[in-house]
Amino acid sequence: MIETEKIYKYRIKLSKKKDSLPRSEMRRMLCDAVIKSGVNYAKSKNWPKVALGPCSPDGEESICEYADICLKESFGVEELNLKLAPFITGGFKIENITEVPYGLCSLESLCGYAGYIIRPVDDKIKAALENSKGEIEILHENGFREFKRARQLIHTIRSLGPDEVEIIVALCVLRSFGFERILSALLGREGDTHLPKTLRRELYWESSCGSLEPVQQEKH
Repeated sequence: MIETEKIYKYRIKLSKKKDSLPRSEMRRMLCDAVIKSGVNYAKSKNWPKVALGPCSPDGEESICEYADICLKESFGVEELNLKLAPFITGGFKIENITEVPYGLCSLESLCGYAGYIIRPVDDKIKAALENSKGEIEILHENGFREFKRARQLIHTIRSLGPDEVEIIVALCVLRSFGFERILSALLGREGDTHLPKTLRRELYWESSCGSLEPVQQEKH
């Protein structure tokens, strides 16, 4: 019988500031943090085995950036947090760590939606979001111009309080347009630099029954 080495997988949830490191440098920062922390890590091409979840665009504030790291030793999540936290830099901060099964699929392949908090909003802005007639122009490679209603690109708009709204958008749409462009089109204020404050709040996956579930309630 061939014995295989036990690998422990940990899912890290991070927040980031608007002026944080660009996405292109996030993986390197996390790899450096794992090395400097002194933990015994699994390798991929001589680097710590780190897999990023769907990252938010540069310049966007977020409290739901995810990364999976693979280690050769087991830790309590609080102990691992203490080891890694001093080396998490560049505008990022660990929010929590969860141990997950090693074979669990990556967040990049699992998640299909991102939820954004918009605040402050008044009744006028809420009405504009719900009844938007704003359009987004799409210029195709062949020169064909297409216009899509911004509201049709949104999965869900829901009020979370008197001055707060959540907007859930498919990640494929966000990769094409970016959230600020979608929001400005929804409000009929394209080019306006004084939009309500936005915060990427959570990533969602679609269950077998078609409902959206936040990553933090993911069923293992």
